[in-house]
Amino acid sequence: MALQGSPKKLAEDISKGYFYITPPYLKNLSPGEFKELYNALKIVQRDVRAIVTIDQEDTKEKQMRLMRLNQVLTIMENFARKYRIIL
Repeated sequence: MALQGSPKKLAEDISKGYFYITPPYLKNLSPGEFKELYNALKIVQRDVRAIVTIDQEDTKEKQMRLMRLNQVLTIMENFARKYRIIL
């Protein structure tokens, strides 16, 4: 199963909570697609960290996005370790 559309767009959707990554979903990805998604998630994480917030609501949204990204990256790193995918 190939990634549908842009990996960066998928990473942004994950950070906003529109899409969830689970180990069964990751099993369907090739190692190349896995690395591509992982790198896109790292780029989006960097971009979200660069957002400057003033309002408390914006800060809460930024922290939620970072939490979702961190959770997905942890899942992917553990999956990569288990299936010996070099990141």
